[in-house]
Amino acid sequence: MADVRYAEYGDYDRVEEIAKEVHELHVSFRPDLYKGAPAVMERAYFNDLVSNGLAIVAEAGGEMLGFTVILIKTVSHRLMQSRRVLYVDTMAVKNGSRHKGIGSSMFAFLIRLAKSEGCDAIELSVNERNEDARRTYEKWGLKVKLLQLEMKLDQN
Repeated sequence: MADVRYAEYGDYDRVEEIAKEVHELHVSFRPDLYKGAPAVMERAYFNDLVSNGLAIVAEAGGEMLGFTVILIKTVSHRLMQSRRVLYVDTMAVKNGSRHKGIGSSMFAFLIRLAKSEGCDAIELSVNERNEDARRTYEKWGLKVKLLQLEMKLDQN
């Protein structure tokens, strides 16, 4: 089982390694949207996440196995109920470590965190082609809230 904790500045290189794996998956799903990059998560961005308690990592035996980037926000609109939501911007588990409870451990940490922060929901987005992640999220009890549709336009 993995130990889940808030990320520390020294975790950057190991988190970046996993971020690259996940980004390559996104590039394979949608090369029309995503492109390769030498660094997926800039160090300054990571440091900001760490400073604000918005990055969580999972490790076992000194090996980084996954990470999560979150945002806690109050959603308010004059026509909607005001809500406090923990939004999962990124959840990634290292290749070879998936389906071993790493993501479940991170998600359990997020549930506890969301409750302690007074959130009434956890939300995330997932690439439509990432069926493995979608099945996992549904297994954890997440439900489709909205669908984002796209029509590509011919540029001629």
